[in-house]
Amino acid sequence: MRRLITAFAALAVASPAAAEMKQVEPGHYLCAAPAGYAQNQDIVPLQVGEQLRLRVRLNKENFDPRWTVSAAVEFEAKNGRRSVVIGKARDEKAIDWAPHLFVALQTSGKEARKIVDRFPLTDDWVSVTLKMDAAGVVTVRSRNRTELLDLGGTQISKALLHCHSGEFEMEISPQLYVLPATAH
Repeated sequence: MRRLITAFAALAVASPAAAEMKQVEPGHYLCAAPAGYAQNQDIVPLQVGEQLRLRVRLNKENFDPRWTVSAAVEFEAKNGRRSVVIGKARDEKAIDWAPHLFVALQTSGKEARKIVDRFPLTDDWVSVTLKMDAAGVVTVRSRNRTELLDLGGTQISKALLHCHSGEFEMEISPQLYVLPATAH
């Protein structure tokens, strides 16, 4: 038993510090996730007919060969976990590969991400808007591109901001999506 406790203690010391997501003002978050780690921040679930604006800026990549550097808004709904992801592409085998940022839809299954938009690598803000209809279908817009994300209904059990293997600034608006417990 003593060896097992010692092994866990050694592992804890060798592991990177836990990532922190800090709210610097209502709706504006700093997310710093070490390579291979993620951080989440609960938000209010999407409201029917109310637009959610998400802005993301990648400030630093903490490269991990197993994970994509990404930020997302995630929803737990009837159809499982659904996400709108903003990340840094890293598929060097693709014919049209060039380093870029992407906006994509992700489902909880093994389906590939559905690309909504691509941007040259930038330290500027990437903006996405989401609006859910009465059937639970979310219209996702990035610049002049639009895709639909089916949540399977309007009952969302959990909504959160997520970042992985990087340092991001994330903003959500309007304020109705900021949890009261975390607002200043």
